[in-house]
Amino acid sequence: MTLQEAKNTLDSVIPTPGNRMVDGEHLQIAAAWQEVKRTLAELETAKDAHDTIMEWRARQIETIRQKIDAGTLTYEDRKLLDDLQIPHQYDKRVREAEEYAVKRGDSLYSIAKIFFKDAWEGAKKIAKANSITITSPIYPGQTLTIPKRRNAE
Repeated sequence: MTLQEAKNTLDSVIPTPGNRMVDGEHLQIAAAWQEVKRTLAELETAKDAHDTIMEWRARQIETIRQKIDAGTLTYEDRKLLDDLQIPHQYDKRVREAEEYAVKRGDSLYSIAKIFFKDAWEGAKKIAKANSITITSPIYPGQTLTIPKRRNAE
């Protein structure tokens, strides 16, 4: 039996407090049932709001997962994961350094946007960590070392 079916059944057998045919003995039961119905309605509203928030959160997480798979995760996406307090294996800030495999169309700047708040400064750090200049060409399949970042970066 669902909650709605149970409510309907109880509604059919418990009289309402406004009904003149309710005697003193049943008046308390009727009043208590009305209070229970109000509480259930409030809980259903809260549950609907919670479900809406969780659906929104799930959509955000799925979007970020797609960005991770596509290699387009940005600093703002990482910040959102932190704000949502979701542990994620893609938070590279806890490591000393990591490797990044260059993909077609990547530049030092676009790679730095993934890992650093300030992409220009991040590109300089990546270049320095790899003993290249910021204008050096990079190639698909090339592995770059991404230096450790502080949370504020």
